[in-house]
Amino acid sequence: MTPAKDNGPILVAIDFSDDSEEALLWADNYTKCNKAPLIILHVIHDPADAPGFYRQEEDDWSVPMASAANKIAEKFMKEMHDKHPSRRSLKEARLEFVQGLPPVVLLNSPKKKMLRSL
Repeated sequence: MTPAKDNGPILVAIDFSDDSEEALLWADNYTKCNKAPLIILHVIHDPADAPGFYRQEEDDWSVPMASAANKIAEKFMKEMHDKHPSRRSLKEARLEFVQGLPPVVLLNSPKKKMLRSL
């Protein structure tokens, strides 16, 4: 495997939980120390322990899971911006979505070679 580039982005995965908020704040601090861009990743999947997770906000079950996830992510990020307005890198971060199982996506990401930290 090729080592990560020194100027590569920092990737933080979120699932909209309190732990995600802490991970996001940690990644924000890390990006400041390393002058690196931040990528926020959410892996879209229907968790076995919480089927219908993405339908919490939607009454219409015909809405695609990716659209529902995007809506939840936008709400989560707005809450993060409101709670932490001084965290500029959160506003500048790129939010990405990938479908699959979280461990598989994170460990097999083609971007992994380009990342500074995961």
